Amino acid sequence: MSLVNVHWAVVSTTGSLHHIFLSHHLFTGRRKIFCDGSLCVDEQRFVDAGSTHAFPLTPSNVNHREKHVDVVDIKIQSCRMGTAYRYDVLVNQLVFNQHNMKVAKHLRIFLFPKMRKSQHENNTTTLISCMLPDIVHVYKSEWPTVTAKFTEVKEHEIEEPPPPEQEPPTQEQTSPQVSVKGTADEEKSISSQHSCLRLVSELGFSMDDEFQGVVHDCVLPHEEEEEEEEEEEKKEAQHFHLYSDVMRDIQLIQLKDKVDLHVPSMTFATLIQMYPEFKEPTCHRALKKSGQKGTKKKKKGITRWSKK
Repeated sequence: MSLVNVHWAVVSTTGSLHHIFLSHHLFTGRRKIFCDGSLCVDEQRFVDAGSTHAFPLTPSNVNHREKHVDVVDIKIQSCRMGTAYRYDVLVNQLVFNQHNMKVAKHLRIFLFPKMRKSQHENNTTTLISCMLPDIVHVYKSEWPTVTAKFTEVKEHEIEEPPPPEQEPPTQEQTSPQVSVKGTADEEKSISSQHSCLRLVSELGFSMDDEFQGVVHDCVLPHEEEEEEEEEEEKKEAQHFHLYSDVMRDIQLIQLKDKVDLHVPSMTFATLIQMYPEFKEPTCHRALKKSGQKGTKKKKKGITRWSKK
């Protein structure tokens, strides 16, 4: 049995960061789709001629019936009479990487420091995100920790996909190239490594000597694995202040109990360097039985998986 796992990362129009994971069995026709670690689709097609799956893109603690909710469409397309497949992700009818580049112009991201020790401290990274100029909501996302070193990258160094009006994509060019990073079955780790929540926050204005501007007093909920320990120790939830001065282009986070610790924002280009799936999908293929081989064929920047 041949299994293909594909990862995408999407920025919502309100500033939340989402991870999408597709697991597709090429021979059984079974497909599973996870969004932020939650199972959204689990179907099987005995005659797998492809399929389309749509679902709202919202944090787990937000009602998907709210206004201005983004809609994701995942298209599995059969090629050459079901011997190969291609995968497309659209957000609000726009190819996902073009959508990300468009939305990221007003996005601010913070790499939040780990202040408490936990058994998953080395496995996940906390990202705080919001949209400018008017910060309406603040979001917390959990992603797998990146062990490789990365450097700050400027926004202008990112190659943006060509806009449709300048270079209309053909039917064969609607998906970016899928790159192969390894072979593994990752379904079990998806739910523990990815999550997205909207934080509770109160709006105010700071008049201190160091910083004057709009401030959001945010509450960072405990990790699930820490809840029992925290309840025993009767610790309060972690608070932090998110300052924003659009005129001076300054956004930073200050922990309530660590007044000397300031967390500056980072660029979307740096986020892509940490997690390339925000720009192009990554794909892992696993062969379940010995003797089964697959071929990867490229055409016009698209990777197709075929059975052999």
